[in-house]
Amino acid sequence: MASLPGEILKGDHTFKLIKYLGRLMGEPTHDAMYTVVNEWEEARSQALTLTKSLAYVSELYEDIAEGLKEHGHLPTAFMYTDNASGELAFHESTIQSLTTNVVHKELDSYMHFLTLKLPADLLVVYYDSFDLIDSACAALLSSKPDDGSHLVIGFDIEYEVETTGQGGPGANPRAQVGKLDVIQIATEETIYIFKITQFQMAASVPPCLRSVLTSPQILKFGRGVFLDLKRISEAWSISALNALLTDSTACAVDLGAFGKLKGKISDSSASLAALSAATCLDSLHFNLNQPQIKSESEDKYPIDNGIDDAIQNFDLNTLDHDNNNPIQDPPSSGGIHILLQRTFGALCTSPELADAILALIQHRQNINVGSFNRTGKKYRGHFDSWLIDEIAELTVELDMTPSFSMPNILSTRIATKESSGINKVPKAMTISYGMYRIEKPLQEGTPYYHNVPVHLLTHLSTTSTSVYQYLQERQQTAHAVTPIHTPEEYALFNELLKTDGFVIQTARAVNAKQVAKTINFNKFAFQWNNMVHIQPESKIFYKIPQQLKRHHKVWAAYQQKKLPSQIVCKYGNQSQMSSIIQTENLVYFLQ
Repeated sequence: MASLPGEILKGDHTFKLIKYLGRLMGEPTHDAMYTVVNEWEEARSQALTLTKSLAYVSELYEDIAEGLKEHGHLPTAFMYTDNASGELAFHESTIQSLTTNVVHKELDSYMHFLTLKLPADLLVVYYDSFDLIDSACAALLSSKPDDGSHLVIGFDIEYEVETTGQGGPGANPRAQVGKLDVIQIATEETIYIFKITQFQMAASVPPCLRSVLTSPQILKFGRGVFLDLKRISEAWSISALNALLTDSTACAVDLGAFGKLKGKISDSSASLAALSAATCLDSLHFNLNQPQIKSESEDKYPIDNGIDDAIQNFDLNTLDHDNNNPIQDPPSSGGIHILLQRTFGALCTSPELADAILALIQHRQNINVGSFNRTGKKYRGHFDSWLIDEIAELTVELDMTPSFSMPNILSTRIATKESSGINKVPKAMTISYGMYRIEKPLQEGTPYYHNVPVHLLTHLSTTSTSVYQYLQERQQTAHAVTPIHTPEEYALFNELLKTDGFVIQTARAVNAKQVAKTINFNKFAFQWNNMVHIQPESKIFYKIPQQLKRHHKVWAAYQQKKLPSQIVCKYGNQSQMSSIIQTENLVYFLQ
C-alpha cells in the first residue's frame, strides 16, 4: 500500500462498518474508519479511528507524504473531500505540498456594486474600562426620545469560540458558554466598541450597559440580534433581558428575518454583505490590508457575524491551482466501503481479526482496481507481491527476463512509517492527555511475523492474543485506549466526578441538560490516564476526552431516571416531586 502513488488523494469517513465489529462489554472500540484513495481508486490508507475528528489522522497524512518521497512518487498536489472549506487548514498543515503554487482566491460576489463607505464624520470609539463603558451607555440612555418613541441602534457582539474537532482546525466553531468578548453599538453619529471580557457576572456589568440591554425603548437592529441578546442574558444571568426576549419581540429587529419578510432575500440567515447588496445595491466591503481596531483577543476567535461578517467575502472552497481547478466534492468512493460491509457481515470480529481482514481486502482490492483503472482489463493473476519482488530480484542477479512485466518499484522492499487498520494515537495527543507513547521501530526489508517472513507463512497463528495487548501494540501506547467498560472504570469515573477538579466555573445557573458543559474533559482525561499509571495492574485503561464525555452522557441519563424516585423518597409524595422537577435550574445529583 505504501508503494502506491498519491498525487491525487480523496479522504472520507465511514461509520457503517463499525457496527459489524466486536465490542468491549457492549462498547465500540472505534467510532469510524477513515479511508484515503488515490487517483486510481486504490486504497492508499485506511484507519480505524477513536473519533471522527481529523486530528486523529494527522500522522496518517504525514506518513503518506513521507512514503511517497521514499518510493520516488510525486507529492500530493490535489485533495478531494466532502468538506473542503472546513478541512482546508488541516490538509494544508499536514500535506505541505498542497500549498505549492496555490493561491487562495478572494471572491467578492458583490464587487460589481458600489462600495458602501462609512460617513467621514462618523466617530468610532473603543472603551475597555468599567467607567468609560458606563459613561458611554449613560449618554445613550439620555438620548432616548422624551415622547416615548424608540431610539434605534445597530447592535452586534463578538464572543470566543472553540472548535469541535470535526473537520480539523478550519471547521465551523462552537461558541463557549459565557465567553463574551466585544459589544458593538452604532448610532447615527458614533460607533461604540466595548471590550467586555473582564465582566464575568451580572454584578460586574456596568449598570448603564444593563439598562441599554434591557430597555424596550432602545430598538436594537442587527443580524442574528436575538441570538446575541440571548447569549448575553445567559452569560451574565440577566433575568430582565431574558424576560424581555421571552415576552416581547419589540426590543429588537433581526435584519435577516426583516429582509426575508420584505422579499429581499430568501434565507433569513444570509450574511450582512448579502443583506447590504440586496437592499442597498451597495457592496459592504472593507480593505483587509488597512489596520482595523483590534481587541486583545481578536485572534482567539474566528469572524462571527454582524459588522465583521461583512469582511468574510471569500470562499475557502476554492483554491487557485495552476489550472484554476477548484476543490470539489469527491467522486463516488464508496466501493471499497460497500465491499468491506459485505465481507464483515455478522462476523462481530475482534480487533485483531478486523485488522487482518482489512489488510487482505485492501491488498486484493488495490491490485484488482488498480490494474483495471490503468489498463481497462480485469486482473488475472496471483496476489503474492513478495513473490513477484523476489523473482524480480533474482532475474536481475542472473541477467534474465521474467515471464511478466518488471515492476517499476519493488513494493515490498522499502520500509516506511505508514500503517493501516487500527490507527496509532498521534504523538501530540499522547502528550496532551498524559499517555505514554511507545514508538514502533522500522523494519527494513521483508517484514517478519514471529521470526518467519510474511510471504512464507502457510497459516495464521492460532495463539490467543489479549484484545488489550493487541490494541496497545497497534495504538503504540503503553496501555490500550478503550471506552469505559469495566467495573473498575465505572467506579473510577464516579470517584473522579465527585471531585471539583474538572469543573468549569460559571456565574450563571446550569440546568440538567448543560451539566456536561461545566466539565473540562481534557483535564479529566489527563487525570484519568495518570491513575492508569498509578494502578498499572488494574483493569483501567487510557481514555480520550470524547470517550469520557460520551460516558458522561449515558451516566447523566441514568441519573435523571433515578431522580424522581430519589425525590419521592426524600419528600414523600408525588405532588411535591412534580413541583420540584418543574423548576428551571434542576441539576443532576452527583451521588
